[in-house]
Amino acid sequence: MKLILLPAIFLSLLGLVMLISISPERVLLQSIFLVGAVLVGLACFRIGAKNLLPVVWPMYISIVIFLGLTFVFGAVTRGSTRWLSIGGIKLQASEAAKPILMLMSVYFFSRGWSDAKKNQLIIFSKTVLTTGVMIGLVAIQPDLGTAISLSAILLSAMVISGTPRWLLGLGILSMVVFSPLGKMMLKDYQVRRLESFINPYSDPKGDGYQVIQSTIAVGSGMWTGRGLGRGTQSQLKFLPERHTDFIFASLVEELGFLAGAAVLGLYATMVTGLVRAAWAAQDRIDRLVLGSTAGWLFFQSAINIMMNLGLSPVTGITLPFLSSGGSSLVSSAAILGLALSAVRK
Repeated sequence: MKLILLPAIFLSLLGLVMLISISPERVLLQSIFLVGAVLVGLACFRIGAKNLLPVVWPMYISIVIFLGLTFVFGAVTRGSTRWLSIGGIKLQASEAAKPILMLMSVYFFSRGWSDAKKNQLIIFSKTVLTTGVMIGLVAIQPDLGTAISLSAILLSAMVISGTPRWLLGLGILSMVVFSPLGKMMLKDYQVRRLESFINPYSDPKGDGYQVIQSTIAVGSGMWTGRGLGRGTQSQLKFLPERHTDFIFASLVEELGFLAGAAVLGLYATMVTGLVRAAWAAQDRIDRLVLGSTAGWLFFQSAINIMMNLGLSPVTGITLPFLSSGGSSLVSSAAILGLALSAVRK
């Protein structure tokens, strides 16, 4: 349990340290969210996934309504409708969808797979259609990064549950068939981001700007960094979203390659601990919770860090526990609390 919990604590505190350096006006609010995240994580740890499964359908209906309300009352930010403002506090419904989608996946797969192909197809169809509603609502906000994270949770649960190969093949085939439709759903700015990933200098002041500034920040940090408060790209605000999506670039610029490598080690330790716990778990539900948590943490952290290094297209996705943002932090704590409740057994 320590190999999973301690890195998360250290990353959260490191996130606060980085905020003190690059965006001190956000420290107080992030500290409040951190306290709230600890309380939510403890609640999920105490309750456990098994005790939440009986009420998973009300939770599912609630989050679908919450996601739907985003389109009606949500504020448009950078071309996306992701945020609801309640009492002056912005909440991101798609982040709340992550632990609920994980529980939905566990709910469907916890009973195992029948030998009859007809029953296998029924389980598969129910799972994909139900979770697909959540993923689809997030994707059309549009929030491609979170949609990928949700898909990673579902895919991890499918693999851990022992989904028959023919169904996995059917799922992959469906993705290939409908991929042109997915491209049609992309906004113009998302298409330009994909194009700028190949050659960011084709539009250095537009869609390639984030990638260029991020790689400059990472490169300028060298081995030990410029020092806290001395990063040019982050301090002078050349680096967009320096405290959220691109906090890894800010960290490497000010603390250096060695600190970045240490952060990678912390995530690797967490994922390894979750995989080992899933492998050792005797209970099917515990194995599904731990395995899907490992898949989510690996995919989301890998995509964010690769984006910061210019190795993947820019998409709105936070670095779990390290990035600033209350919704992301509370959601991550909830998932981790459910996973730790499975480990303690």
